Amino acid sequence: MAERAYFLIKLEDGNEQEEFVEKVLSMKEEQGEVESIDPVIGEYDFVTAIESELGPEEIEENLKNNFSEIKEITTLKVVGLERKVKSSEEKLREMMAE
Repeated sequence: MAERAYFLIKLEDGNEQEEFVEKVLSMKEEQGEVESIDPVIGEYDFVTAIESELGPEEIEENLKNNFSEIKEITTLKVVGLERKVKSSEEKLREMMAE
């Protein structure tokens, strides 16, 4: 089952953002499907969403190993939709019981 994760990416100084985006978008499919890559303002340069059969930690390692431009990367794991739905249903039942 494929998992999705978001990655906050900071590039080394002096790297061209457009070139980096092109390289990420041309990643090998077996490493994961890039759903989005967006430039952001703040501590990081990009946020990207990748869905893959690999776990988020493996994707992060692949990114670090394949893209020398990356200075720092933070991984945000997505909680499965099933868990979110169950949690929401439980909260709704609790509220209705009060």
